[in-house]
Amino acid sequence: MKFHFILAFLLLSGMVLSAAEVVIKLGETAIVYKGSAANKLAAEDLQKHLELITSEKVVLAKEHAVPAGKTFLMKVGFLPDGVSADKFAPQESHYRITPEGAYFYGGRDGGASFAVYDFLEDSLNVRWPSGEDIAAPRQNPVRITVTQGDWYPKFTLRNMRTGGSRMGSKNRAAQLAWKRRLRNCRGSDWNFGPGDAYYAKWWKKYGKDHPEYFAMNIQGVRGPSPSRVRGVADTGNIAAYQGKDILVAFCCTSEPYLDAVIAQYEKIGKPVWLNFCQPDVMDYECCYCEKCRALDGYPVKKGEKFHGNRLSDRYVYMLNRLYEKAVKIRPDVKIMSEIYNFSQEPPVRTKIAGPDNCCFTLCPTDFTLEGIDALLAGWNKAGMRFFTHRPNRHGYFITILPCGYEEHFFKILQKMVKAGAAGFDYDCANTFLQNGQWFSDYVLLKAMQEPEKDFAYWEKHYMQAFAPAQEEISAYYGYWRNEVWNKRLAQNVGKLQKEGRYFNFGRGLVYNLKTYYEESDFSKAGEFLKKALERKDLPEDVRKRIEALSVDNEHHRLTFLAITKKSDEASIALRKFRMKHNYALFPWAEQYWGDVCGLKKVDDLKDFDPPFKRTPSFWYFKLDPKDAGVKEEWYKQRFRKIANWGNLMATNNFWETPHKHYKVISPEIRAQTANYDGIAWYGTALDNFPLDWKGRRVFLYFGAVDESCWIYVNGKKAGEHLFVKPDDWRSPFSIEITDCIDWDSPRQVVVVRVADKSGGGGIWKDVMLVSKLPEKK
Repeated sequence: MKFHFILAFLLLSGMVLSAAEVVIKLGETAIVYKGSAANKLAAEDLQKHLELITSEKVVLAKEHAVPAGKTFLMKVGFLPDGVSADKFAPQESHYRITPEGAYFYGGRDGGASFAVYDFLEDSLNVRWPSGEDIAAPRQNPVRITVTQGDWYPKFTLRNMRTGGSRMGSKNRAAQLAWKRRLRNCRGSDWNFGPGDAYYAKWWKKYGKDHPEYFAMNIQGVRGPSPSRVRGVADTGNIAAYQGKDILVAFCCTSEPYLDAVIAQYEKIGKPVWLNFCQPDVMDYECCYCEKCRALDGYPVKKGEKFHGNRLSDRYVYMLNRLYEKAVKIRPDVKIMSEIYNFSQEPPVRTKIAGPDNCCFTLCPTDFTLEGIDALLAGWNKAGMRFFTHRPNRHGYFITILPCGYEEHFFKILQKMVKAGAAGFDYDCANTFLQNGQWFSDYVLLKAMQEPEKDFAYWEKHYMQAFAPAQEEISAYYGYWRNEVWNKRLAQNVGKLQKEGRYFNFGRGLVYNLKTYYEESDFSKAGEFLKKALERKDLPEDVRKRIEALSVDNEHHRLTFLAITKKSDEASIALRKFRMKHNYALFPWAEQYWGDVCGLKKVDDLKDFDPPFKRTPSFWYFKLDPKDAGVKEEWYKQRFRKIANWGNLMATNNFWETPHKHYKVISPEIRAQTANYDGIAWYGTALDNFPLDWKGRRVFLYFGAVDESCWIYVNGKKAGEHLFVKPDDWRSPFSIEITDCIDWDSPRQVVVVRVADKSGGGGIWKDVMLVSKLPEKK
């Protein structure tokens, strides 16, 4: 809640304007900060903004170090006379502007800092549209109203988690600055549970002596799920995994386990918060013991895997037992726990004990409005009264293209507020990884500050960064919201989350992009940007901001074409654009989804000219344990005889481990190559060879071969790649085959001899047919 008051003052010194206005003369002004690093950072930000607005230097000083001659002091962290800090709630913020100076102060956890940013927004019309971009109307001298601003936060948890190392330090710093200015805060009153690394240590520490703490896996053994132990089919031999950091679910009905949790709680001094979060495991990794199964509201038959099952009844039962134990040693204890994965759906049998003292962090995966309503209603019926909203929404909705979902997620936040959410903690908020995400996150952070205001208010608030072209920019964002989200995507959210697997809307959308977007969308939306740029009254900084949006819009169009056309030319065009405009060449999401834009391929092949042709995924394959192939001239065999080798092998895996779903690879050859080191031969035919490449230099490009190989084309040796350097087994290379090509035939026969002495072996990354145009003279 925010309040502003205009105070009438007659200015007795300096420039007299009116009863409610003062001029800041920078030559007579200093910014002074008191105490903490947070106050210093806020003071530095105030200095930065004033210098941007006025194009003049502003003095910054610590208390007791103010230079002489400074008569107007802007004091960060100082209290006006008659104000006591004892009355402030956490994060509460206040600023006072008087004819003699300004005060910025408030409660712990950032009150003074928030007062600075409140002042910059309200008194100087500053906006922060993205990252380090500051939209601030220029003026000199600075004219401000004699006033006061007061903010009383409804939520002390207003957090969007910052992205990790893949953002890069520069991008991370920019996002942190942006969030700070928008009053992002994870208040000190909130104390969340430990992560996966902590729970992995429980198995390492207790697995041997206390197996009763842990889930009984589907094989009837208390220990790791088979899915956790890669490459091992039988986890019955638990001794093989003791003492290792493996994430293992706990048994929800294990009293010894709960007693161990309570003992740990007492050991750290019985704080008010008892953090108890489930390990981040899948439903099928949970406990299959009879006691746990008896609690489930949606039981499955014995011997069947849990899959998509609602296991929240057993989890709430465990929390209830924990609360009963904890309240005996600390009556005001508060239990903090996540509702996530297998415990997300509301329980149907079990009610929450101590609902006012059990805080649930609600992590939904269904982001339809109907799904959110059902989730809240179900948990309310189970007795949930105290909860925060902690979605992985940013992770599930990483979208390469703009899709206009800002108002949709604002509505979800409103539903959480109405249901009584005590705070918000958005996970996976890697804003720099998502085009067009700034506007959406801006609205959400602002709505956490003042939830009583509607979407239209915050939309207008954001668009002021583009004044006087705010209407055109609002229309640009409105196009994606009205034409794409509302008409095409909103009704398909659940479907796309399902098709993207693991609730991943962004991946589902990329896989179905042609269904929901047209190339004309980008030109239609771009018309609003074009209209804005035609204005003659744009300040230079606003023009640059809109030009950046125009570049973004073209980037979106080229990305759309690269994904949907799947042509080398489209991918090359996108690569050139990204390099020219300093976009990330390989955004994490695109690579995670499988190089959907083809950028990795065209970058690997940047030294060649398109088109690039993929050779067959499966080549004929023959083992040569006695190394007889060279002497018997297998490389000279006609393709019909090569085909009689009988076996096929993938060229994107080691021969020891071809993907299990490759049905064309026989069980017999899988068995023979499972532990094979030695010589083997690959053979294929390049049918429909591009005879119009005559005049080009032609190459075979190998993604990687382990270890050494010799390449033959049409019975002639084209070249070799020997394992000499440590990385040769995993490095790409090319072999020119121009002189080996039969230009009178559309079929070229390729044979590769591979020698492997240890570890994985074979052609294990794709082989491409590529070329170079003649050099221009």
